Amino acid sequence: MTRLVLLGLLACTASAQPQLYIDISDGWSFVRPDRKGTVNIGSVGGDPTRSGNPPVTLQKSVELPGWADRSQLALTVGPVRERYTLLVNGQKIARVGTAGTFVDANLAQTRTFAIPASAAGSDGPLKIVLDLDRRASTAGWWRPVGYSPSVITYRSNAPLSAAEDDMARRRQRLTPCLVLAVVFLVLGTQVLLAWLRDRDRPELIWFAAFLLLAFAYNYRTYATMALSSRPWNALGETWITQIIQTARFAAFASFTIAALEFRLRWLHTAIWLLWLALAAYLASASDFLVYPTFTIYKCFVLLVSLVVFLAGLAGWRRPFLGMPPFTRHLFVLLLLLKSAYSVIVSGSYLVPPNIHEYTFAGGYYFIHYDPFTLVLGISILMLLLQQVASDRRQRQRLASEMNAARSAQQFLLGQTATMVAGGFSVEPVYEPATEVGGDFYQILPLQDGALLVAVGDVSGKGLKAAMVVSMMIGLVRSHAALPPGALLEQINRAIAGRLHGGFVTCAVLRIEKDGRGVMANAGHPAMYCDGRETSVESGLPLGIDPEAAYTEAPLEGSTITLLSDGVVEAANPKGELFGFERTREISTKSAREIAQVAQGWGQNDDITVVTVRRTG
Repeated sequence: MTRLVLLGLLACTASAQPQLYIDISDGWSFVRPDRKGTVNIGSVGGDPTRSGNPPVTLQKSVELPGWADRSQLALTVGPVRERYTLLVNGQKIARVGTAGTFVDANLAQTRTFAIPASAAGSDGPLKIVLDLDRRASTAGWWRPVGYSPSVITYRSNAPLSAAEDDMARRRQRLTPCLVLAVVFLVLGTQVLLAWLRDRDRPELIWFAAFLLLAFAYNYRTYATMALSSRPWNALGETWITQIIQTARFAAFASFTIAALEFRLRWLHTAIWLLWLALAAYLASASDFLVYPTFTIYKCFVLLVSLVVFLAGLAGWRRPFLGMPPFTRHLFVLLLLLKSAYSVIVSGSYLVPPNIHEYTFAGGYYFIHYDPFTLVLGISILMLLLQQVASDRRQRQRLASEMNAARSAQQFLLGQTATMVAGGFSVEPVYEPATEVGGDFYQILPLQDGALLVAVGDVSGKGLKAAMVVSMMIGLVRSHAALPPGALLEQINRAIAGRLHGGFVTCAVLRIEKDGRGVMANAGHPAMYCDGRETSVESGLPLGIDPEAAYTEAPLEGSTITLLSDGVVEAANPKGELFGFERTREISTKSAREIAQVAQGWGQNDDITVVTVRRTG
């Protein structure tokens, strides 16, 4: 029984087909116009063919064992190049990529091809020819990892997973790019959010663009490492990556110009127009400039980095962003270090020795710009956010002070609701265009039973105008007993020469107990009486000529309207003014209605309206 079992095992072993595995990586002869020799195409290195970038033909003759089944052969070719033609015994087996263009070319990778029985023949050696096209532009991290053999096997035991395994090892070497991409995305998002809260800081949006472009560059570098990736234009240049990288340098230059507060809009425009031209050139896959696109890309990086370096030198003693000297000098020093390194690296490509943009250490690739960008990004982000927080606190303090000033101004203006005095109903409306305005009004019942109404407009805006308003209110109240003309003359003498080139327009109306009115005008828009524009000689605005005189004119009617030029000069989106005619047409309406119509038309200045109606 035992003998029978042993005989059966021997019979099975004899009938089993041995597996075929022949490493053909070594001993390839190559022929180029300038030289020839032999190479091992499975060796570790940037050029497995050892023949550089030009087209090259590799040849090898392989003897097969006599027991080999030639109808089941497969040939696995290592990652020699992106495009090539494979021939076996003169028969074309495969074409990888399209001749004359890199648009549809994948990364160089291990590929397995079935050898037809007609090409393998019945006996004799296999004469294999690899006709390699010109190599595409590649970075160091695109190279194969370790030994990538080319082998002849049966189709059943071909190393079909070799390409994916190699690509996984290549991606692993780029892990720092993925990590940095995430960090730059977080930093860029934080800066972008800071800009959305404070859109008056252009340096924030430029720095956010710089960091987000650094994220895009690192993520694309990592994501490109895939079997299906097609990263080149027709000329074999990594045009999208180069466009992202050059935009990153342009954004950093714009950030530097904005952060140092140089008013050089033309320089921003020139940098980005140059970038657009470069991007269009890269995308067009044209070579009309003769020089390789990578050279043009490096020239752009060198030029922009020089701009940043020179701007940093000019900004060393320049106060900007309200930073204290130590913080400012640290900021500029970081800019100078970053730009100086970029100048050295990009310049070394044009003038040897060539300094690579990357380092391979500890099994990983590190792109030099990125750790530097990380340190720079975190440092500048901290400085900018510190400055933003300081500016926000200052603006909040200023807003609080402006609110207090507005409350004080409203208090000084006095009456804000409709009041009845001496047989007249008086309605005031005041709508400042900003927190505090330059318009004012006063409604003062006098001891003799008369009513004084004054409306005025101070030239200028903001707190300075508000301070003048406070002074004017005090002067009107102090001299309210005077007739309108004398009142304006007294105020004019008091403020002449004290407004530093400014002036005040003012219209004054005094209504006696019997209903008779007297008015005077110092350069202010005319009053309206029962829908008609009143006629009174308008004197100079107050504060210009201390000797100016102001005439008075009688006025009597049932409805009198005083208003500021904010009504007449209201402008709609087309730039059309509300105008005097429309103002006259609505002059008999209530003060609130007049103000609402002007605001609806388009408010661009303080609006003040006071209507006086006879009630008895």
